[in-house]
Amino acid sequence: MTKDPESKATSTYPAKFKPNFHHTYTVTLQQPLSTVFPILGTNAGLEKTIMVSSIASNFSMGKLDAVAVDGKVEDASVRTQEGVEMVTEGGEEEEEEEDTEKQTRFPRQGFSYTETVGIIPGLHFTDVVVKLEGTFTWDEKAGVSLYETTSNSNVTVRKTRIFTESDGQTTVAERIDGQCGAWLQPIVQRATASSHKQHMDHYHTLFK
Repeated sequence: MTKDPESKATSTYPAKFKPNFHHTYTVTLQQPLSTVFPILGTNAGLEKTIMVSSIASNFSMGKLDAVAVDGKVEDASVRTQEGVEMVTEGGEEEEEEEDTEKQTRFPRQGFSYTETVGIIPGLHFTDVVVKLEGTFTWDEKAGVSLYETTSNSNVTVRKTRIFTESDGQTTVAERIDGQCGAWLQPIVQRATASSHKQHMDHYHTLFK
């Protein structure tokens, strides 16, 4: 298959992406990596993973394609880069066998959904409704996925999800780096910390 030179990424954040809010959180699930990764690490469980959050609604799956990354997925930024069509899983596997750069090509799933963020607990008239569009990219061999979104409130989020297995259990470690307007930063930082923890604490329910 002919390679698309425009699909090459540069493993660095875009120049305009200057994160000003962050959060990290880790959970350990009782299931092995072979059970956890397909749900939390690929598009097979993307909708369920997002919708397990109490603030998420109106999920819609978008386009599935592939992207090439120089280096590791967790160091990349690929949401806006030009992709390569993925015809079938079999075709992708054949391409990987023939492609000398197979280690740099990864599936990317587009998606959109809505978040309703409570600013003041109990006062629903203060809730903010945010519409998000993004991509989800994953490297199954490395046990890594990358979630990138932008929103109608001009908030950009980049989240890495790293999986490690030990004694039949899987640890999922996430890091959020995001950018928003300076005046919004204290509110977004507080909301991110709260919603991120709440979201990940519900991951175990996906495996019941």
